[in-house]
Amino acid sequence: MATLQAMQQTGLKRLVVVSGALLYPSRNPLALFLKKLMADKLMDGRAAEDAIISSDTSWTLVRPPRLLEGNDKKGYRIATGARPRLTWSLQFVDLADCLLDLCEQGTCTREIVGVASL
Repeated sequence: MATLQAMQQTGLKRLVVVSGALLYPSRNPLALFLKKLMADKLMDGRAAEDAIISSDTSWTLVRPPRLLEGNDKKGYRIATGARPRLTWSLQFVDLADCLLDLCEQGTCTREIVGVASL
């Protein structure tokens, strides 16, 4: 992965990456349908995640649900290793806040986190 190579060459260690919530295991019929429909893309996403996980970076993989437009911040919540329950969407503005907070605070290092609206 070019990003990991560039990070190694420049000595950067912190990497926060937006992935996809469909990579979580699920028994939800809609999620199963979407996984089948998007199988090739999910395989690529899983390969990218595997490369990041095996790297020596201080990575965080962020898996948001359906992303929505909107300017009014609703806030976000994260769950380590799982999709937050009861919420199926997140505004782009709240995802941006989450990514900046993870970078600035250095939290959730070497973890996969689910993020969703409050």
